[in-house]
Amino acid sequence: AIGIAEVMEKAGCPIPPEMKQIVDRMLQKRQQAKANDQKWDNLPKVLMVAEKPSVCKLIAEYLSGGRMRFRKGQSRAVQTYEFVHWFPPAHQKCRIAVTSTIGHVFGLDFGQNKVPDIADLYWDQCKKTIEENTSKNRIVEHLQELAAECEYLALWLDCDKEGENICFE
Repeated sequence: AIGIAEVMEKAGCPIPPEMKQIVDRMLQKRQQAKANDQKWDNLPKVLMVAEKPSVCKLIAEYLSGGRMRFRKGQSRAVQTYEFVHWFPPAHQKCRIAVTSTIGHVFGLDFGQNKVPDIADLYWDQCKKTIEENTSKNRIVEHLQELAAECEYLALWLDCDKEGENICFE
């Protein structure tokens, strides 16, 4: 309705009173939304990271009561949801950003790929490498971008060896 009213105004056509009221209400709501956004700018920010995108969405829906915003970041493979909620460790309301990884962020490679005896790999040097899937989807950059804005970090990972390893990464 706002776009139609702008076109009509530029063309010199009169805008019907009913449409003018609708447009005015919509513009007023936009201004209120901007004012509300600025009201929360000074709150501490919390980054919550889940192991899977599906878990990320469920956490955001539950904690926000369905009142969350979607934000695009570095990675198109994972979503970021934002909302304001009480965060007990900070003892106040915080701006919360919930995102996820897609499995492991890092992998381990041995210094020697071919050894005569597999037992020799026990003493071989290991180096951490970014997993191909993670690199392709820009997960590391995505997490670094979000973490730079935050004061708190909360990890939502499975209680198993894989979850522990992702937490460590």
